[in-house]
Amino acid sequence: MRTALNPAKLIWLYARGLSASRYGDAHRVVGMTLDRYGRALGRRLLFSGNYRVLGQAVWLLINPVSITRYFEFPFVLECLPEAPGRWLDVSSPRLLSLYVADNALAETLEVINPDWRDLSATAAIVKQLGCSRVQCDCVYLHEALRGTSEFDCIWSISVIEHISGNYSDSEAFKMMYEALKPGGRLIITVPVDRTFYEEFRDNDIYSLNVVPRGSKYFFQRVYDEYALYSRLLRPIGRRPAIMRWFGETVSGRYRKYERKWIAEGPLCTVDDPREIGEHYREYSSWAEMPGMGVCGMMIIKEGCDN
Repeated sequence: MRTALNPAKLIWLYARGLSASRYGDAHRVVGMTLDRYGRALGRRLLFSGNYRVLGQAVWLLINPVSITRYFEFPFVLECLPEAPGRWLDVSSPRLLSLYVADNALAETLEVINPDWRDLSATAAIVKQLGCSRVQCDCVYLHEALRGTSEFDCIWSISVIEHISGNYSDSEAFKMMYEALKPGGRLIITVPVDRTFYEEFRDNDIYSLNVVPRGSKYFFQRVYDEYALYSRLLRPIGRRPAIMRWFGETVSGRYRKYERKWIAEGPLCTVDDPREIGEHYREYSSWAEMPGMGVCGMMIIKEGCDN
């Protein structure tokens, strides 16, 4: 949700966001490296004089990292190959790819996203930063990966659960795995809960022409441990080299936050570092988790396990 705010309210939110960020640093909240980078990037874009990136600059200054991204962004960074190579971001929240590009971590980076409005915002920032090794393409997954097995690393942050239509999440996961070189890495995060379920919304959230089921539009799947293995891992015949779990400490906390976020927008999300620090943590297994969270997985392409 993006709420129209006057300058005085934006300044107040900026100050409140800095306070939440200081809390995150003081309490060693996971993901603060990306929080600090996002706020610094917001300042760079704000003073760039480029009106095309002004809106993104403002939101980066207020809320650079959203809720469980505080775990997901550093998880992906920790799983990236040590050597630069040909890397692909499949429709993830843009901050991670901007960090990778801005720090020249990849030899080349391709960012694909079928949502042209979201992708155009990413492309505008990439251009402003002068990241010549980054290519942004408005394509669907199957179009980008058709006949390809050349990537050293592919990541997708909280995306695969939204895939529906002509192919399933199982097929999408397999496409990404098959597009890797032998020894390449597939890094995925998805939402998890105590049971598997599908969630529907009143609107087509990403404007991707989702076919409605009755009066509702498919939004996402939320996985349990069995669904992760049966829908994603079993079709490729591989187990993760790394599998980690992060989520709420009290069941129902995330849904309470989500309702507030939908109602209040940035008035809620500006406090995300504090929310994460006080009500979320990492778990050693899915069985330990009391409720909603995310799972991070890194799978190495068959042919090389090093």
